Amino acid sequence: QNYTESAVFTGDLGIEGFKYTNIPIGDLKIKAANESASKIVAEATLKSPQNDVRLTGNYLLKSKTPLDLQVDIRKLGAQTIEAFSAGQLRRATGALSGKATIRGATDKPQIEGEALFDSVAFNITKLGATYRIPNSRLQFANSDIFLKKFVVRDTLNQPLQVDGKINWANLPNVAYNLTIEGKDFTV
Repeated sequence: QNYTESAVFTGDLGIEGFKYTNIPIGDLKIKAANESASKIVAEATLKSPQNDVRLTGNYLLKSKTPLDLQVDIRKLGAQTIEAFSAGQLRRATGALSGKATIRGATDKPQIEGEALFDSVAFNITKLGATYRIPNSRLQFANSDIFLKKFVVRDTLNQPLQVDGKINWANLPNVAYNLTIEGKDFTV
């Protein structure tokens, strides 16, 4: 087969006991293969006691909108997010869950789905303050993130409620249309 005309790709990658910044992330497995000359089928999983994430789907080689992916986050530990925060977060607890589809162009992906926060807490390193997100939800629609009664609680349990929309269609420029309500909330 002429590789300059038709890409052939098959690959498996496995990392057991993956850690980042000394925080255990889990076992990472990635499998990808050409189903045809125009489609790569992929599956990636991240599994550990604190993480259970699966990404499946297709990359369409001859399309201007090659992404066709599904993400199933059964559990993503907040400690995993801490690991990749470049030291901005510490003492993270709780977990996120959710499902999403990612479709479209690589430079303007369209995301549909949601992320649910389950008893998430974290300390912002530069502020030295701990914040909790007991049970809130983010909705994703195309390049918008919607917040409806998204509540963050400070160290003294004072609530800060956020409602509105964040649009990231023109990265790195992000547009915010938010209503924020709180009284005696500590930053």
